[in-house]
Amino acid sequence: GVRPDAGQAAAGRRAAVPGRERPPDPGAGRGDVVPDRQIVLLLITVGLLFAAQWYLVGATNRLVNTGLVVASTAAVIGLLWTAAAMTAVTLHLDSARKDGSDQVAVLVQARFAAVQARADETLTLVVRGNGQSYQTDYLTAANRLGGRDGSQGLLGQARAMATDPSVQTALDNAIRAQQAWMTVHRRIRDADDAGQYNQAVQASIGASASSSGTLFADLDHNLVSALDTARTAFNRQASAADSALILLRPGLIVIAVLIGVASGWGIWQRFREYW
Repeated sequence: GVRPDAGQAAAGRRAAVPGRERPPDPGAGRGDVVPDRQIVLLLITVGLLFAAQWYLVGATNRLVNTGLVVASTAAVIGLLWTAAAMTAVTLHLDSARKDGSDQVAVLVQARFAAVQARADETLTLVVRGNGQSYQTDYLTAANRLGGRDGSQGLLGQARAMATDPSVQTALDNAIRAQQAWMTVHRRIRDADDAGQYNQAVQASIGASASSSGTLFADLDHNLVSALDTARTAFNRQASAADSALILLRPGLIVIAVLIGVASGWGIWQRFREYW
């Protein structure tokens, strides 16, 4: 009779080890994404500039020092710009986690659980009558994947987390495929236990649309589709977070130069009055 490929099944089982594929980290490479030092320096600068103006008002009886006003305005603009950039980065990174990496983490685990279940299902047939341990492992992986009705386990968790309509659709399709697969698996076990080995193998690896292999492929295809969409969302939000900082650093350099020049000019005006 037809026998499933034991080598492929064992290889698939070894491949289904959680942790081999890591979800993207929205904070990776962005340890300096929140410019705390710039905020502190700008706050100190604004404070010193206002203190200097207050002192000059008392010392010279003049309410306005043009240079210091320009410097103070530039410092406030830099402070507001930095705060706005920080807010934008935080929002984009939160979206990257919610719409991307958090979902990817669950989807990767779901895909591993599906591969594990498929490998155990195949190995149960390969060993012919001695596969109870593989059947037990299959039930564990299948339960972890979707539970009894697909609303539980990793598929249910991923569906609850999904924010993109295309991810939601892919996961709905994956859940339907998983439920149909579980139904076919029960028929496979019934046939195998009844001594109808060839029928069990055909139901497992046959080319029909209702075979276990076809349903697993459909499930895996939809999980990959959801993964690709979630990764795209992550990359889009992470790129937007980077874009929020592109002009900030050179802009702060220009502002720092302007503050220095304007402050020096303002103080020079006051000193010149005593010469």
